[in-house]
Amino acid sequence: MDNGTTLVRYLTAGRADPTGRPLSLLSFLLDANYWPAAPYPFKRTNLLLHLLNGALLFALLNHLGRLHGLQTERSRWAAVFGASAWLLHPLFVSTVLYIVQREAMLPTCFVLAGLHLWLSGRRRMLAGERSGPLFLLAAFGLCTLLAALSKPNGILLPLLALIIDATLPIGDVARYEARRYVRWRNALAMPLAVAVVAGVLWVLLKSIGHGPATARSFTIVQRVITEPAILLDYLKLLFLADSHYGSLFHDQYQAATDLFHPWYTLPTCIACAAACALAWRWRRRFPIPVAALLFFFAGHLLESSSLALELYFEHRNYLPAMLLFWPIGAWLAGRSHRAGALVLGAALLLGEAILTSQTVSLWREPLARARVWAEEAPGSARAQAYATQLEDEAGEHAAAAARLGTALERFPLEPQIAFTAIDIACRRHMLTEATYEAAAHALRHAKHDPGALLTYWIEGKIVARPCTGLGLDGIERLLEATAANPVVAAIPGRMQDIAHLRGEIALARDDPAAALSWFNAALDLQVSPGVALEQAAALGRSGHPAEGQRHLDHYDTLQAPAARPGEGMKWLHETILARQGYWRNEMAALRQTLATDAAARQGRRP
Repeated sequence: MDNGTTLVRYLTAGRADPTGRPLSLLSFLLDANYWPAAPYPFKRTNLLLHLLNGALLFALLNHLGRLHGLQTERSRWAAVFGASAWLLHPLFVSTVLYIVQREAMLPTCFVLAGLHLWLSGRRRMLAGERSGPLFLLAAFGLCTLLAALSKPNGILLPLLALIIDATLPIGDVARYEARRYVRWRNALAMPLAVAVVAGVLWVLLKSIGHGPATARSFTIVQRVITEPAILLDYLKLLFLADSHYGSLFHDQYQAATDLFHPWYTLPTCIACAAACALAWRWRRRFPIPVAALLFFFAGHLLESSSLALELYFEHRNYLPAMLLFWPIGAWLAGRSHRAGALVLGAALLLGEAILTSQTVSLWREPLARARVWAEEAPGSARAQAYATQLEDEAGEHAAAAARLGTALERFPLEPQIAFTAIDIACRRHMLTEATYEAAAHALRHAKHDPGALLTYWIEGKIVARPCTGLGLDGIERLLEATAANPVVAAIPGRMQDIAHLRGEIALARDDPAAALSWFNAALDLQVSPGVALEQAAALGRSGHPAEGQRHLDHYDTLQAPAARPGEGMKWLHETILARQGYWRNEMAALRQTLATDAAARQGRRP
């Protein structure tokens, strides 16, 4: 297989969003080429990238300080404090150690590079140099593209630059050089910034009157009015010391139902809007604090507004928080009592370093970490399930049983808690009808889609990790209960998963006719060559190549919907696969294998 064609398929296979995040996927190849792989190289690269971002941030803040008229020494010390406070902050331990959050760190690197290029272009244009527009083009064109191909919020680069620029002194705006710079800046940065803001507003307006977002229990409007309270909570975590940072579980945050429920929804919306309005009005009077505050809110524009993401994740602050500690550094560096300011600044950084060290130590101890996260988020079903599983696996059965009992009472409709209860009951050979029924009830009435958790858990019980006491009939009952949930029934992809899993159960029962029927039904729900190949191969591996052939024949009677250019990377990926003849070749190879196996089986018959 040609490595080039394989690489192209890998880089275009991302499905996290329309961009596919190909540059982030490419960066993972620095650490491993085969999966699963050891985590250390990935974490090492994440740490190096974090240090690089800290160095770029120091240079950026020092440059901005000089533009604001700070003396050289004061500008440097303000930049040292601002960058160090961001670099050492315990909130970002999870970003660095959680490998996939490379997708938050890499676009930040390109955004920082773009801001440097923009400032260089700005300086050159105000000095009358002809090369200035090239730097602006590299910043708002190339760096924005690279950042967006790492993660979509990289497209915020032009907006962030405009916000910083609005607080910078430009001198005599009537000068030819200043007017020329403003024209170029507006021509290159303004269209992208306006398009981002307009896109967010368009999605919000389009969603008014619609029900919950796909696979979510809240509407887009409810998400938008909930986020101001979460942004204020982020600021609390960033500026006020906490004993622990970096939990991966935040499902305890519930969306506001309207502006008055909970009661603080409207006040927090007003507070955030007023803060932005006042900051803009005072951008010339207090330029450094205003730049930091508006940068923070603008940095959250995509992930904390109208996208149908989960409500809360700490790593979303990685880019927006970059300027937040710089005003403190500028204030400390401007104090007349230099020694006192130095001691205070060092004490603040030392305190952050200690908290970060404690958080890193917690990440080294999975069981202790799980318990802390569960204690800090009693309303998180995920945190409780995670802690219960680790306690039980560590042999602390009494603690696990107590935690599970409380979780079952508090979260009777949470599939993850129900699955955990079955896991523990199976390991102890104590699975009862009551446990079955509680799990079925949770799956039938859950308020949200169980997502990929359903497939992973069920497949583990069918194939990888048989559960003592949990037979195929019991698993099928759980799937029937899930399919009866109206939330799940409205999602074709999840119903396809259920049909596929029922086909796997039929194979485990050595019933190829039923398996073929279920696999055909799954394929009818969402036509996909990848799904057809997987299911036909499963039939062949189970000793039923003729049924595998018939499944491919059924696929030939269907027509997979073609991806549209508006679907972004998905469309590009499918176009590349079509030009490479990938699916055609894979289908032909599998058909040949199935035909050979079928002929061999017929030859062995008496």
